[in-house]
Amino acid sequence: MATKKKHLLQCVQQGQKENLFINTLPAETLVHVIMGGFRLHMLQWRLSGYAFDVKAKGNKHIINLLTLLTDQK
Repeated sequence: MATKKKHLLQCVQQGQKENLFINTLPAETLVHVIMGGFRLHMLQWRLSGYAFDVKAKGNKHIINLLTLLTDQK
């Protein structure tokens, strides 16, 4: 998890420098939200007995996250 967090943090920081992602929250906070969302997604999938298409729902989750994180200037 620490390795994934480290790589994701670098991506978010770079995105903030390039004004692709919002700068109103620290990169560390955004990483926490992103990783938490995906961990919850996987937990729901397991608890449902793998009853939904994890990839399709995951792609929707990514689109929603990018909408929230994108700087809408």
